[in-house]
Parts: sequence; structure tokens; C-alpha cells
Amino acid sequence: MSGQRERASRQRDRGEGEWLAVEDEESITVMDRVALRDRRYFLKHLGRSSYVRTRVLGEFGAYETDPGYALTTHTLVEQVVPGYRVRHPMILLRHRDYPSHIVPHEHIEAAQALTGATELFTVPDDALDDDESGDGMPDIVD
Repeated sequence: MSGQRERASRQRDRGEGEWLAVEDEESITVMDRVALRDRRYFLKHLGRSSYVRTRVLGEFGAYETDPGYALTTHTLVEQVVPGYRVRHPMILLRHRDYPSHIVPHEHIEAAQALTGATELFTVPDDALDDDESGDGMPDIVD
């Protein structure tokens, strides 16, 4: 199958057994860039099974308009087994971003309501890989 026909027929699994046809070439390119970037991260960090990075605009394809995805700030990337990764949208609330270093409960509730989140968890600083270069793609850090 030619590369163009393969891209035209490509589909993406969105986590609950639901497959969506991806027709927008730009979305495919963004998703491929993100997948390659995540693959490189796990090749460079062999002991890691997950990390959090800045969300890349367009990485969730057709779901980008859904508030549960559109309003998120970061992505949790989990490597289930080598070569198979799952991405989860999330809103990252950092203690250091508040003068009191305490995240107000109202902000937590608002983030849960906006995304439909049912769980909260702490992200250690060494699991966070932000985009420091400003190119829209998180940097790989050692």
C-alpha cells in the first residue's frame, strides 16, 4: 500500500474501542510527531513507564473540540509495554504557581468539572517534561 493511501485510510483508537477515521492531514502529522517524540522519550528513559508533558495542540485529533480535551494543559503518557503507549489529557495544577503554594480546592473542583476527571494524583517534578524550547514540542530532559 502506498504511503498516501495508507495515511488516507489510517484510523486512530481513542481508548474505549472507538476507532475514528483521521482525514485531516495536519492532524495526522501532529499525531505522528507526538508519537515519535514519545517513542524517543521512552527509548532515552528505559526505566520509565510514564511521564507528563505539555499538551501539543492537535494531538488528540477529532477530540480537540471536546472540553475534556480542549481545556487540558498537559498529557500523561503511559507506556503499557515497549512500543505501545497511551495518552491521557490532564490539567496540571502546580503548587509553585500559587503564592501560598497551596492549590485552592475551588481550582481542583473546576478542573475536575471541565475535564470530567474522576481521579487526582501527584506528579513528581522528575516526571514532568515541559516545553522549554518554545517549539510546541516538549523537550527531552535527562
